Amino acid sequence: MRKGHSKKDLASVLISASEKAKGIQAGITEHNGKVNIPLFAYYPVNRAVLDIPLRIREKHQFGLLSAYEESLTSGANFRTFFEWFREREDLENENRKYKDDRIKPDDFQFPDPQLTAVRRALEIFMPDFQNLTVRRQPLRMEVTKRGQRLTVNQLSDGEKCLMAMVGDLARRMAIANTEREDPLLGGGIVMIDEIDLHLHPKWQRLVVPSLRAVFPNCQFFISTHSPHVITHVQPENLFLMNMTDAGELEVVRPNESYGKTVDRILEDLMGLETTRPNQVEGALRAIYGQINDGELDTAREGIAELERDIGEDPELVKAKVLIKRKELIGR
Repeated sequence: MRKGHSKKDLASVLISASEKAKGIQAGITEHNGKVNIPLFAYYPVNRAVLDIPLRIREKHQFGLLSAYEESLTSGANFRTFFEWFREREDLENENRKYKDDRIKPDDFQFPDPQLTAVRRALEIFMPDFQNLTVRRQPLRMEVTKRGQRLTVNQLSDGEKCLMAMVGDLARRMAIANTEREDPLLGGGIVMIDEIDLHLHPKWQRLVVPSLRAVFPNCQFFISTHSPHVITHVQPENLFLMNMTDAGELEVVRPNESYGKTVDRILEDLMGLETTRPNQVEGALRAIYGQINDGELDTAREGIAELERDIGEDPELVKAKVLIKRKELIGR
């Protein structure tokens, strides 16, 4: 238990959580299941595994409370997502036959609102991907990526990781909010560990804004080591956590974060002295020191040598300008 929190505090939290759960259960019973419920979900670092079953041995029951099934233990359960998606797609295909009929079944809905919510969430996060569907022979899940039809297993780890997490979260939201016109507007608390896991920097930049756009009424608790993620977070929503030499957890609130460059985030917030290799950083410092001391010929030689290693660089251009300025002033 962390320092400063007693067993009494923990017991109070557990009692409060238990009472909240009982209240939700009572509301479900009172309204015969025709209610929306808040979502609680946790996605650990092992969420990247995609388990596409070759056959469905046991049929799941996807009722209202299935939104909570393993929501705090196993992360993005892609096997369950696959089974759910196939079941909803079968229902949608069945209803398709009645689309133009005057008399329709009582439970007729086309397109399927839950599938629509999941498809929309995935298309916002992954705009290059469309037409996620299940094929029966052989049993597989396919998606169109930039016009090319692929199985989900052919995607990169980052693509699969993002699809698994977003698909699972949107599925749970759709199940928990069947009485909403837009299930993605439901509320909830979602914890995601290392959100940048396996993601290309382009997606690291977009993942937090996309979460806010797709699930605007959810509160997210996210951990990351990515400056690409941090630069899209306002400082009032950011906590920097470090272990002190005494082994205690230190939490710092930064003054600035949003819109900062990756270099500034790494150096100012994450404690990295330089983003360059130490040898290059040392050579640059030596060049500027030589210019400051008036050793201009030596500085030129250092610039030429470093250019052979790293090519053109803004810092080297700046050093050349300083040399010319120093020569003019000297005259």
